[in-house]
Amino acid sequence: MSKRHPDHYLNANARCQNPLAAFGKNEPIICLNSNLFGLFGHVNQVDFKKQAVKVKFNTKEEEAKVHDPFIGRRHLEAAMDGKKGDKRRQFFPDYDIERIIKAPKGTVSRMTSSFLVSYKSPEDNEKKIVDIGLNIKNFTKKVHVPRYVRYVTSYEDLVINQFEDRGFNHGKFGGRNTRPHWEYSAECLDIIKEYHEKFPEAWEAQKKCMLKNRAVHPLKEIIPFEGKNEDPDAIKFIKGILQWLDSQPVSKLPFVDMGFDTIDQDLVSSLQAHRQEVQNEYDNVQLGCKNIEFLRHFHCFSESFPHWCAPFNDRQVSDFKVGHRVINICSVRRAYVPFGLRGTVVGKTNDKVIVMFDEQYLGGSDLNGFCEEYRGALVDPMYLCDVTIKF
Repeated sequence: MSKRHPDHYLNANARCQNPLAAFGKNEPIICLNSNLFGLFGHVNQVDFKKQAVKVKFNTKEEEAKVHDPFIGRRHLEAAMDGKKGDKRRQFFPDYDIERIIKAPKGTVSRMTSSFLVSYKSPEDNEKKIVDIGLNIKNFTKKVHVPRYVRYVTSYEDLVINQFEDRGFNHGKFGGRNTRPHWEYSAECLDIIKEYHEKFPEAWEAQKKCMLKNRAVHPLKEIIPFEGKNEDPDAIKFIKGILQWLDSQPVSKLPFVDMGFDTIDQDLVSSLQAHRQEVQNEYDNVQLGCKNIEFLRHFHCFSESFPHWCAPFNDRQVSDFKVGHRVINICSVRRAYVPFGLRGTVVGKTNDKVIVMFDEQYLGGSDLNGFCEEYRGALVDPMYLCDVTIKF
């Protein structure tokens, strides 16, 4: 009977029998013990007799990194104190906006999504279908435009409220469950108010069309006219709405998944500038470790391809707060992020953590304009190691 090659199934059987076999020479690892927590090194040798891993550190490279685990939280707490009166922090539910602009009940929710109108074009005699809604959210597709609208399921989970000292579960956060609903920013309120002032006929038409429950509404229902042919004034009115909508900055912004919630763009920029300043100006960090250290195998984490598993219990999005410093511990997926890359949490979605990393990499994004290009990513919470912890 022939003997199997030791590389059969990438030598997975041997690695399962002995944890030390999972470590290969020059393989990158992250330290998990309290004295060296979060340090990045490489395997120099595996000592099966002592049941230890010999790890080599590049001390100069590690000392150049920002190791303060609370740098993000402290900076954001100070920055948030200076933004308490900022108008952009205010968000309004639809019923408050209807009261402010004196719009018919239920129209704000519909006018901020899709409002399809059909008419027969006099130029080519073809049927046209246009959207005269603001189109900044879509509950069916589970998407919305960031910064202008947000979907609230719990006030406590909003990133803007993670710096508030809530104490007991009383006050503005409420002791009862919050009904999931949409909220609109102060900037969006200005756009909605202008839309209502310029084209009140469209809002009155929406009130009438709400009862008919149609996907597409004929032009005659929006602006009544006599005869079978389309009224040129009615078509001109619709084209005026479309021209005004195209001139708004919100019409050119991309959609994000429902639940996308980040701190303000200027806060992200100031956080990035502050971390860069600390890294460049303050070089007094001295690591209390040698170039070579012997560590137990359970104090080292490496990617065990092809069977990757996390070194801790299941993590959820709620375990990460804005300003937390994190380290990526998984680079084997298609959404590639370099192993050991450090970053700062700047937001969340329903199932992902939004991270701005310290260095640029090819698979990164700009988080829809919220940070520098090739720095941002939406990462599964299981692939992040939170270093903003106290031992």
